[in-house]
Amino acid sequence: MGDAELAGYEIPMANRLSAMTAESTLLEKTSYRAMGLLPLRLRSLLVGYYGTFPSLDMAARELGMSGRTLRRKLANSGTSYQEELDQVRQKLAREYFSRGGQSITELSLALGYTDSSAFAKAFRRWSGMSPSAFMQQQQQKDVTDSSVTSGWPD
Repeated sequence: MGDAELAGYEIPMANRLSAMTAESTLLEKTSYRAMGLLPLRLRSLLVGYYGTFPSLDMAARELGMSGRTLRRKLANSGTSYQEELDQVRQKLAREYFSRGGQSITELSLALGYTDSSAFAKAFRRWSGMSPSAFMQQQQQKDVTDSSVTSGWPD
């Protein structure tokens, strides 16, 4: 049998209504489950752009959807583009400081802020402390950790 003949062939005992219901259910379940992964996919995308983060519309295109669809799906997941961007920036800032980074200005520019005061305000919102206080806390933690591991008091 050729392809043309197979296309017109009815499968015995086939139930179109059952097939359509099963397909509909599958699509509904798949998109629902995929929604939970969307914030993670967005954060992964944003980390790849470190410093020059894309707009919502550009990120949406890279994720294969319109900006409006991305906004809606994120809202259905209980988040937004800005919240996800802030999470990425917060994680990168904490990593920078925990690895001994010292320049607030350098970090603020690397995270896409126009000036260090805008970054400081955002950092304070995330952590409840200024970037300077966080750096001091990290330095004290490093000193404490090194004295514990060396076994000798400072």
